[in-house]
This record gives sequence, C-alpha cells and structure tokens, in this order.
Amino acid sequence: MGNLKQRFIKPGTSFNYTEAVKVLASEAINADQLVYVSASSGPFLTASLADADATGPGVSGKADGRLMIAKHAIPSGGYGVVLPWKLVTTKDTSGDAVGDKVYLSNTPGSVVAGNLTTTCPTGGYQVEVGVVTVAATIANGGAMYINAADAERFKGGAVAVGASQRPAETLSFLIPFAGTGGATINLTSMPYPIILTGASMIAGDNSQPALTVLETANLCITCPACAASAGAVSTMSLLAIGNADIPAGGTLRLTKTNGHANDYALVTAIRA
Repeated sequence: MGNLKQRFIKPGTSFNYTEAVKVLASEAINADQLVYVSASSGPFLTASLADADATGPGVSGKADGRLMIAKHAIPSGGYGVVLPWKLVTTKDTSGDAVGDKVYLSNTPGSVVAGNLTTTCPTGGYQVEVGVVTVAATIANGGAMYINAADAERFKGGAVAVGASQRPAETLSFLIPFAGTGGATINLTSMPYPIILTGASMIAGDNSQPALTVLETANLCITCPACAASAGAVSTMSLLAIGNADIPAGGTLRLTKTNGHANDYALVTAIRA
C-alpha cells in the first residue's frame, strides 16, 4: 500500500507553501517585496528589504545570498512568511511585453512589489529575478513570475575604488562578417544597457579589413586595417568612451571596409 500522505500534498500554483520560510522582519516589508537574510534571531532568519545598489553584509550588499519574496505584509519586528518563488499579480505590466526581464530595483520603496522593476538598473548590481508573464494592468490580470531564490547577478558600471570590490563581468560579441568587401551589421534592441570597452577585427584572408563600431550613429571604436594575411588581428586604436553607452533597446552598429567572407569582429562590453 502506498504512502497515503502523498495524496494530500497538493502541487503549488501561484506559490508553494511547502517551500515557505517563517522569518522575523527587521523593518516593515510589503507583500511581493524582495528580501534578503540580514541576520538571525534564535531559530528564525531575519529578513530585510533587498536593494540592488545599497551596501550591507557581503560584497554586493543588500542583494546578497538567497533572495526571497514576501507572501504578505510583515510589520517591523513581526513574523511572516517569505517564498522562494511566486506569481506576482500586484504590479502593472501594461507597459511591458511578455518575456521582459524583471529586476531587483535600486529603491525598495514602501509599497506592494515596490522593489520589482522591468527597467534594468545601471551601476551597482543588476539582479535578474523573473519575467513578465502577462502584459496588462493589475485589473486586467498583469503578472510576472518571480524566482527570487534563483536570481542572476551582474555587476554594472565602473568598479568603485576600495576593498572587496567585485569586478564587472565582460560581455563578448563574436560577429561573423559574411561576404567580401564592405558591410554593415546592426545588432538592434539591446536587452539591457551596456558600455563598449573594446573591439578587434580578425581577417579571413589577406584583404586587410578595418572596423568601426558605433552606438547607432555615434562613433565609439575604430580598428585599423589588418595585416595582409589570413588570421591577422587588428585591435582598436580609438575608444570614444563618451559615446560608448548603448541603452537598453539601442543599436550596436559595426561597419567593415574591405574584407573576406570569413572575417570576424570581436566586441567587448560591460553592463552599464
């Protein structure tokens, strides 16, 4: 005879109570706000509002460790329930699109779902916590899936001077340039803001390709012509750092002069 208890355990829908954690709140927390573990008190974890760019314990401050999301409002000094994941239906997503990323914001706020945003923060830490699942007003069923416990963290912007600084991760775009002669490639709709940091041109043969990289129409990087041999590499001779910011939704434009069907461009960047 099977274990009858298993038949009474219902699967989760918009959240799962079997994964819930009872915590002590160090400050007032609203429903659907992200929290982090800031301390402990007896057998209970102490939960505080998560904040992408605020200092706190650890390297990345109040975005450290395993994030969770409040099931309901918890008063300061009170006990409440937090969850590793939840379907949030308390935030207007009518200006977003299904599949848009959701981030931990730089300002926790004091409202329901106050530290969730679909605008990628710049500087500090960019913490991806979920996606929009229904693009609509709250009244019309707007929703986002928040997987707080499995957040992805990225460092954005210049690294501040000081101890224990986590470096920004490098993004790489390896781009094939098909066809001979000159060509232009537009990489449109950047999913998040970036800062260009470098570029190289890799020659497919001896046709000496050169490269320019632009933010839409603003010149950012120039790579001179490669040497006349297959596999020759030309690295940037100019980086106009003032033009190197490409916003979310922006266009990265690469233009090659001369060249071969097997040419490649390698562009590096960091998150803004």
